[in-house]
Amino acid sequence: MVASFADRSKLALEATIMGSGTGFVPAVRGMYGHACAPAKDLLTKFEPEDLARGGFVDFVLGAEPHTGAFVMAHDDHPIKRKYMSYFKFGDGPLYMFYTPYHLAHMQLPHTVARAVLFRDPTLTPLGAPACDTVSVAKRDLKAGERLDGMGGFTCYGLADSYLNCRRNDDLPIALSFDCILKCDVAKNQPISYRDVELPVGRFCDELRAEQTTHFAASLRTAA
Repeated sequence: MVASFADRSKLALEATIMGSGTGFVPAVRGMYGHACAPAKDLLTKFEPEDLARGGFVDFVLGAEPHTGAFVMAHDDHPIKRKYMSYFKFGDGPLYMFYTPYHLAHMQLPHTVARAVLFRDPTLTPLGAPACDTVSVAKRDLKAGERLDGMGGFTCYGLADSYLNCRRNDDLPIALSFDCILKCDVAKNQPISYRDVELPVGRFCDELRAEQTTHFAASLRTAA
């Protein structure tokens, strides 16, 4: 698990889940991942027009004091900007909301309880997938090699829009485990379904095929 976090696969998968729950997609494959000490410094990395056209999912490297969660927002309304300045959020029109902690072991039971007891899920897909996490070669790979999945030695994951991944027939990182390469793949190159032989009889592949068929029409409309 630690290795999958360090190579960005886990982060990419989490961004994919966030994207499909908000409709936002990475601005670029793999996201920007700007290095910022205070998370608020991220405001200097973008221009208002970058967010005026719509939202996207991304992450920050090295934010202090610790791992947390952030939302960067754009609002150019003159009255709202006046009040945001009064509340010490800056002059705008970009604003940073940052929670400098991530208490997964405490938050997870609350999330489960809310979903079960109150029918109040923390995050659900809006419909057709917005994002996906594509498998990328960690090193030069040879035909016949077996992929060892997230956190392994053969591949890592990068988040991208689901439409891009479908156009390229990219292999999702969550389905990469135990796939056998049918051809050589160079380091840092995406791995496609065409490049691999899937394990026989996996339920996860059946579910993926069912999902692809179910949302095919809506995705063709979006494209």
